[in-house]
Amino acid sequence: MPMRCRNCGARGPVIGRDREWTPLNDAAAPRRLYECHHCGHRQRRRDARH
Repeated sequence: MPMRCRNCGARGPVIGRDREWTPLNDAAAPRRLYECHHCGHRQRRRDARH
């Protein structure tokens, strides 16, 4: 499922070969942190279950 950057508005997939997000390791958080390829903004995925 694509994720939209809250900073620049770019939208792209989080997983796969053509992903627009770089996963970052953050062991202290239950959800992984991602960095936008377009602007470098870092954010977590919103949980689809809420």
